[in-house]
Amino acid sequence: MRSALFLLLALGLCTLTTALRADPPELLDEAIRKWIADEDHWAYTQRRQVQDRNKPVEVRLERYDPSKPDDQQWQLLEIDGRVPTPDDLKSWERRKQRELKRRNERPLAEYFDFDHATVAEETAEVVRYEVPLRKEAYRRAPLDKILVMVTVNKSRHELEALTAGLKETFRVALGTTKVTNFGLDIRFQSIDSKYASQPATIHASGTARVVLFFKLGAEADLVWSDFKRVKPYKERFDVKIGDLKALDF
Repeated sequence: MRSALFLLLALGLCTLTTALRADPPELLDEAIRKWIADEDHWAYTQRRQVQDRNKPVEVRLERYDPSKPDDQQWQLLEIDGRVPTPDDLKSWERRKQRELKRRNERPLAEYFDFDHATVAEETAEVVRYEVPLRKEAYRRAPLDKILVMVTVNKSRHELEALTAGLKETFRVALGTTKVTNFGLDIRFQSIDSKYASQPATIHASGTARVVLFFKLGAEADLVWSDFKRVKPYKERFDVKIGDLKALDF
């Protein structure tokens, strides 16, 4: 900036942006906060089944326990119905670390624009919100072509479902790959009436066509069971959970 005029203009624009920014719907905001504040208090068993085109189905049984140190929280119990070998464990550990790294790369609110969520449908029991995705969160795909719906229970102020699908097909990878189908369906259940509902089943699927070559497709199902209430390991060191805009998804 070469003069105070530019500085004042910049400050004015920041003030205007703040003034125009909407707040998230109160019911949705409360439900999201309750879920995230409580999610690291549950240990559970996860059954993960993945079917990728031209590859055999893989089924993994894993246990997650947030009361343990970070490098011990995930444990592989079975793979394709058998006890994992040392090679299985090494391969699984590499993949799991990549998964966890992707999960913790950005806060939840950097993907979902909760401030501009709108009511799509309301009944006596639930409110369904359409939640925009932030375009800048993933520049390799046009996120505005994906429809995200979040269902909140009105009496419990808790999440019931999160679903996503395509509004229309789109191309990625410099236009060489056309995404023709995408679906995500997360269902929540009450584990204990004293605490927030948690995800119980997740189904994800997608199909893409590489122009002039071949078709790609995959489906994944996750089922969570054997929930146990635990004290998170990080709480032993008085690590405080921040607000919604600072939480990891």
